[in-house]
Amino acid sequence: MEIKKVGNYTLYYERQLGKGVLGEVIEGERIDNKEKVAVKIVKKSALQDKQRFENIGLSKCLQREIIIQKSLNNPNIIKMYEAKESANNIYMFMEKGDCTLLDYQKQKLFDNDSVTQLMKQLLSALQYMSEVKIINQLQDDKEYEGICHLDLKPQNILMVGNIPKITDFGMSIQKNQEQSEKLLNSEDELCQTHHFYLGKGTLV
Repeated sequence: MEIKKVGNYTLYYERQLGKGVLGEVIEGERIDNKEKVAVKIVKKSALQDKQRFENIGLSKCLQREIIIQKSLNNPNIIKMYEAKESANNIYMFMEKGDCTLLDYQKQKLFDNDSVTQLMKQLLSALQYMSEVKIINQLQDDKEYEGICHLDLKPQNILMVGNIPKITDFGMSIQKNQEQSEKLLNSEDELCQTHHFYLGKGTLV
């Protein structure tokens, strides 16, 4: 089994939890308390190749994802503990789910009460996201109030026991309507969110 240590974590590469264009998600473990975590690994080479191909600031988008998810603290949102960078990779250490909501639904017959409870929890998380204040260190500590996920689907909701938790904020943007014109005209790639996310998400 391929094992690697990064910071306070042991990474188990053969325990893959998911895979994408830029990298993969594997299982990890905190060295100090043996807590299981999910580790999202983004390969810098893949990031740079795709960034050049699509002519967009993907590295800045990734930085925004980290800032947003590390700032969120809600019982129905997957927690990002920390992020680290090496010469070749970017590592994001997150709370580990048991399965996706889609897989959970396939394994268990929902009754009206359980569906109602699940929806209440998810709506509570969405309300929190619409009101949360986030300090963006990449924009001189500019403060934003509220974020939009932009890719919410059963595959991006993980179950921890019977608790649903939203994850994967790679498409998310700051909700800051009064500055939309300024964002569109800014040369900062981190601000150029509107044109990049038009047409993004998941096709049904």
